[in-house]
Amino acid sequence: MDFSPHRGMHEGRSPSLQDTTMSSSHTQKNRGDSTPLPPINERLAFLRPSRELLEYYRKKIAEFDEEHEDLVKQLEQYKATFEEQERSDKVAKRLQLMAQRYEALEKRRNMEVEGYKTDIKLLRQRLKDVEKQLFKVTLNIGPDQDLAILDAVRQGNKKTQKFQGELSLENELRIG
Repeated sequence: MDFSPHRGMHEGRSPSLQDTTMSSSHTQKNRGDSTPLPPINERLAFLRPSRELLEYYRKKIAEFDEEHEDLVKQLEQYKATFEEQERSDKVAKRLQLMAQRYEALEKRRNMEVEGYKTDIKLLRQRLKDVEKQLFKVTLNIGPDQDLAILDAVRQGNKKTQKFQGELSLENELRIG
């Protein structure tokens, strides 16, 4: 088959779109021959792919579609994994914050317990001091000293009640 680009021009008519579709490399000037080109339909028929070639490309397209679907699924999995990782990081941060708060509360509780123990020791020491004073007073009792002892005990009781009131206020402040 000859594919001359100027076939229609020899018959006295102007070139049509069919006649001018070839590239400039196939022109008469470049090839140097004067044989006419067949009509476009003949040229297209010559270029029509075979059924085997069509099936090959259809299979390739199907393979690429499957590969594309697989890649989209992988991307979705990566996104889900990333989101899970972000959630895990947030939970880890919360857990760390809760642990720090718990440690601070534990230290506070230990300090309060230590304070209570110190208060109890002080109260026991004062009670022992009062008992010693009472014992000394009872040893030196004379006939007129009974009233003086009762006054001393009353004053000691008032001081004890005052001290107990201060402790209860202190405890309420610590708890509240």
